[in-house]
Amino acid sequence: AEGLPAPARVPVMALVLGHREVSRPRPAWVYAFGYTDQEGRFTLSGLKNRRHTVEAGGSASGFVGTAVRIQARSKDVTLRVTRGVAFQGRLVDAHGTPVPFASLFAHDPDAKIRVPMTRTRRDGSFAFVGVRKGTVRLTALIGESHIPLGEFEAPADDVTVTVPE
Repeated sequence: AEGLPAPARVPVMALVLGHREVSRPRPAWVYAFGYTDQEGRFTLSGLKNRRHTVEAGGSASGFVGTAVRIQARSKDVTLRVTRGVAFQGRLVDAHGTPVPFASLFAHDPDAKIRVPMTRTRRDGSFAFVGVRKGTVRLTALIGESHIPLGEFEAPADDVTVTVPE
């Protein structure tokens, strides 16, 4: 599959692309990545002859992407991405103590793409670089527990997120 991600026709360099095999009994992400060239074009090769979901974007790139379904023999695919907004703050427990080294996930209720993830620092601070503007649903992975943290509005510079008891 080939395509041109074009936020306002500006090339996106080193944009990571992944695909999800939807023909498996349980769809799973398969990390066969491609990167855009200086023109914003990319090529994914070696895809099995199945349907795939290809996505562009992710918080590390600073872009909020899109996902499209393709057949392995698809020739041209266009993935549109937009610049994401910052969402940052501190994760604390019910007593106000910082929660270090927790994995945070920013779920976009409207998106069908992989969820941005970051980790809190020693002081509980965290930052997502590219999330979609609007409602963000946060969850945390602390130890082996997935904990819903609530919904917040992005962009945000200094949100205090409290882990419920």
